[in-house]
Amino acid sequence: MDIAGKRVLITGAGSGIGRTVARQFAERGAAEIIIVDRLAESAGETVDIVRRHGASARAEAVDVADAAALESLFSDEQTGALDIVFNNAGIITGEPRFPDNSIARIQQVVAVNLTAVLIGTQFAAHNMRRNSRRGAIINTASNVAISGGRNDPVYVGTKAGVLMFTRSCHDLAEQHGIRVNAVLPSITDTPMLKATGGGGTPAKWQQEAMSKVRISRPEEIGNAVFRLVEDESRYCDFELVENLKS
Repeated sequence: MDIAGKRVLITGAGSGIGRTVARQFAERGAAEIIIVDRLAESAGETVDIVRRHGASARAEAVDVADAAALESLFSDEQTGALDIVFNNAGIITGEPRFPDNSIARIQQVVAVNLTAVLIGTQFAAHNMRRNSRRGAIINTASNVAISGGRNDPVYVGTKAGVLMFTRSCHDLAEQHGIRVNAVLPSITDTPMLKATGGGGTPAKWQQEAMSKVRISRPEEIGNAVFRLVEDESRYCDFELVENLKS
């Protein structure tokens, strides 16, 4: 798929990977990018960046954990026909570590990281079929979906779910031409990385993990996204962004 002239929707685009990939889409000639984030101010800042790089953009303050709001976004006339959807929004479980997290926090992590990706893919597919688009959907999982991880099992479980869901969406591609793929970042330099310990600092376990790898740049995740979007032979596939120290 040629990105030039396409209409794109990105969740979790108010910062981090989502913001960077939105800018990269603009640089590659996307016509319009819908910036979705629960924080209106952050979404607006990304809109300004995207516009400076040549694409039309608008912000939508939506919490992806709100299924009704997410469905309304994808069906809204102003949203229109979408060619590319990047279901990127995600959160960590944070401190205290499992099993001492509150049930409410566990439910929120599942709602944002897993449920919102499943129904975001569903709503995106409905939008694309309704508008006769052979589109591309990219879901953000994580390298821990393959390798596992001991420090945040709730997060790991949601990301493994995203990967297996994505790898099971064959019918969308084979019957409707809508390709679903996943990107699996390793530890990446984002605001979320710095908040694992609360108060804007990495938790001790996160610092230990960071010391063992090269920290990825958000642009590297974007490049993986573009490989999946542009190669029309790929569906139910994934890109693992590795960052092992050489």
